[in-house]
Amino acid sequence: MAFRFLLRPRQGPGRKYNGHIAAIAKQGDRYHQLGGRSAPAQAVYLGASGGVVVAVSDKGKIAAFDGLSGAKRWNAQLAGVVSAAPYFAKDRFIVPTEAPDVTIFSTADGAVIQKRPSPFRPTAVFLLDANQGASGDERGNLTLST
Repeated sequence: MAFRFLLRPRQGPGRKYNGHIAAIAKQGDRYHQLGGRSAPAQAVYLGASGGVVVAVSDKGKIAAFDGLSGAKRWNAQLAGVVSAAPYFAKDRFIVPTEAPDVTIFSTADGAVIQKRPSPFRPTAVFLLDANQGASGDERGNLTLST
């Protein structure tokens, strides 16, 4: 059985795109939805590591799915909306928000590895190693977290 992760348009008049995430499985010539869906979003960032696919919506919803079965592994809600694209690394990922803060999560279980406030809105993030991230902000500052 093969699994895909896709964005589904919201149903209704005009079928306006509203960004639901679904994990689906193909059985024969039919697809079946597995897991759930995230909250409506304008943008969704996807990353994968260790057999886990993670979807982060710009509204701050995070959902992780098993890459083989499509089953939902965990979900989380950020303190604010996402201010820039998350960065995905070996077994973790970092997300900047409008709160403003930067949070490093474990891909496997969604545990918060580190969370730190940012003096200004983060506009870029990067993971240097397992426990250290870097972020740039709207004023051009570069901050390293340890």
